[in-house]
Amino acid sequence: MIYTSTFGQDTTLNKKIFRQKYKWAAGVGAGFTTGCGISIKYQPRKDGIQLTFLPYIDNANSREFIWTGLQYNHDLWDGRVNNIYLYVACSDLYRNRGKYYYSNGTYHNDNITQLINTGCGVGTEFDTQKRVVVDFMVGFMQYDSFDLVTITGEIALHYKFAKSE
Repeated sequence: MIYTSTFGQDTTLNKKIFRQKYKWAAGVGAGFTTGCGISIKYQPRKDGIQLTFLPYIDNANSREFIWTGLQYNHDLWDGRVNNIYLYVACSDLYRNRGKYYYSNGTYHNDNITQLINTGCGVGTEFDTQKRVVVDFMVGFMQYDSFDLVTITGEIALHYKFAKSE
């Protein structure tokens, strides 16, 4: 951080330096369009991307649950304690509920589903004046390749790290 010798510090200047200083963040995210799970975010300036990933594989019961998400965001306004941005996101949910044994001695596996959700909207990132930020997003989404179009809410919690040069 840059400190000034005057009593009234320019918080907008400090906010911009904070954004440039820490362009990587890691944490957790949850949403129908951004995906659920562990997330990593890269935002060097006004544009950024976020990748979310949640794998669950149970080999004993042949069950799989893999949720991935990709989000692009563009900052509209940079405030003292929060930012407002537009986002576009897409997630892929793959579920395999396992193989079921039938009396004829064969396995039957129709329990595989794959859902693709996309959406867009507006979000805000709240800084805790440390390195922890919380994102809240609201927008419109399409569920399972336009089977349903509705309103969605997304949330993420990240820790900023990796100083830039």
